[in-house]
Amino acid sequence: MIAERLYFQSKVVLMTKRPTITRDNTPNQSFLLSLLANANKMKTMTCKQLGGACNQTFNANTFDEIALMVSKHAREMVGQGDAAHIHAMNDMRSRMNSPEATNAWMDEKRSAFNALPETGDR
Repeated sequence: MIAERLYFQSKVVLMTKRPTITRDNTPNQSFLLSLLANANKMKTMTCKQLGGACNQTFNANTFDEIALMVSKHAREMVGQGDAAHIHAMNDMRSRMNSPEATNAWMDEKRSAFNALPETGDR
């Protein structure tokens, strides 16, 4: 279980932070310690909190990670013909009619995510 969490966490961190590689091709100690320190720092948001239509919850370490999860969920629900998610997606598209509007929406949701308390384990 810990190894699975660490592996998943390392994929997330590697997208945002590169490890320093030592002479023997292993990540340095500070990088590995940062992985361990952040392994259980999760935040929870609902589909609705991110502009969706339902109260399904998602847990992630970063806003980008949770945004991808909710986006995938919304696409799946729209693909299944869920009327509430179709309406929510159309509403979001109408609001994001310019790069500035999209960035403002993302900044608002990112701030909301950052303000959330950590929930601990996955």
